[in-house]
Amino acid sequence: MLCINVFAIAIGNLAVGWAIDDFGARGMPMPITHILLATDVLGISSALLFAFAARASSRQHISGSTVKWVQ
Repeated sequence: MLCINVFAIAIGNLAVGWAIDDFGARGMPMPITHILLATDVLGISSALLFAFAARASSRQHISGSTVKWVQ
């Protein structure tokens, strides 16, 4: 949990705050809105890519046969 808090949450918030400040200093209109939309796109795409990776890993070959999940 400490690693998740330090790396994922703290550094992510630091990067987002830095980007908002940087965009604001450059005169970009509505920097918070643009950064939050970008983080939403990253979050949604990471969830989709994780789902695709999970689906692909369930089809890996082990000794010549395909692994399938039993429901």
